[in-house]
Amino acid sequence: MSIESQTGQVTGLYIADTMGSAMERKSFVLAEKDHGIRGDRYAEGKGAYQVDAMRGPRKHTIRQVTMMGKEAIDAANEELIEMAKRLKKVNIVPFTPEYGRRNIISSGVELNQTVGHELLVGDALLRAVEVCKPCWRPTAVARRLGIEPVPQDTTNRELSFIRMFEELRSEHDEDILREDRGGIRLEVIRSGMIEDGDEIVVGDAFWSGELVLSEEDSRYEG
Repeated sequence: MSIESQTGQVTGLYIADTMGSAMERKSFVLAEKDHGIRGDRYAEGKGAYQVDAMRGPRKHTIRQVTMMGKEAIDAANEELIEMAKRLKKVNIVPFTPEYGRRNIISSGVELNQTVGHELLVGDALLRAVEVCKPCWRPTAVARRLGIEPVPQDTTNRELSFIRMFEELRSEHDEDILREDRGGIRLEVIRSGMIEDGDEIVVGDAFWSGELVLSEEDSRYEG
């Protein structure tokens, strides 16, 4: 399937107002040009990878919006359960959409292939900037908030977020057995509302002029 023919759907929207706080599900959000999703920590410059508590602002990387595929979460959960069985772990809780701390959960789009391309998501126009590689932070935050799928000890690192979502290569790194599942980072190039259930259209021929939105839009309060 070519990039330009890909379409999908928004299946979840999430924001966290401060670094390390729980992700809150929303029925709609406002994506603002050059900023991100209003109310989210990265739009406010408060994200963990924007500020280093010891050194101040970090090197600039576009982190306005993040997106992860529902298919990646489902596949990771299937492997999580199988691996837990092999390791004889019990009480395994599947990864939830908010666990990965991404803003948008998509369905039907091969996200890694969209890097460098534009995505029309609801009324907002976004550009996929890079693959968002899985890191340690979702596990650390989930553990602190009491929503860790598995206890953290030296015997179950294979069940961690990084292990289940990172790129998997063959023994001698000759072949990629699984692409990164961490999703993508995007920048907002035209402001717009995004609602849960909105269509996602991938392509590079969208009008990129600014869409003027009223602060009194009935869908957005505050």
